[in-house]
Amino acid sequence: MKHVQNLLERYWRPLDSGFRKFLLFVFGALVVLVIALASLSQPSGQVVTNQVWQPQPVSSAVATNGTKLTMKLIVHVVGAIKQPGVYEVESGARVMDAIFAAGGFLPAADQASINLARPLNDGEQIIVLSVGQSDDSEGTGKPNLVNPNTANASELDSLPGIGPTLAARIIDYRNSNGSFSSIADLAKVAGIGPNLISKIKALVTF
Repeated sequence: MKHVQNLLERYWRPLDSGFRKFLLFVFGALVVLVIALASLSQPSGQVVTNQVWQPQPVSSAVATNGTKLTMKLIVHVVGAIKQPGVYEVESGARVMDAIFAAGGFLPAADQASINLARPLNDGEQIIVLSVGQSDDSEGTGKPNLVNPNTANASELDSLPGIGPTLAARIIDYRNSNGSFSSIADLAKVAGIGPNLISKIKALVTF
């Protein structure tokens, strides 16, 4: 401490007061500059972590050209349902999907009048009957008859006991062997026996 006082007495006090103020100003400016430079050289409080890019999974719907191609079916639902009309459903949909799209059954609907598990075909009409009502779109008092020689797969599938597989076999048989002339000819189709023929004989025509 005494050494510092000696230095002040020897070098500082003999200086002019104005010059001493100038030196103090320069020293203060240097201190401020050093502090400012030190603060800039310090890392900021924000922690930056190394980010590794991860490839995003490509959706299967846009894996090729960015366009999702989904087949649609157009069906017409009428009868004892809440909102009859034409509806668009996904490919592979079943009758129950079309009924759901149409708002569901009315209380008077005969739910056993249709096969809810049957796959849908594009352009078909689904008719939901009321309890006690017959399938009589012509007003004749008799159910509409299915002609195995002209019916499509959906119409054949509407027959009791004839599912999609047998409907396809009937169509394949007539394409290969010609028209059926009677109900007995249907027995020539693999899978159709006497019991099934007895169920559908009143529902077919030739």
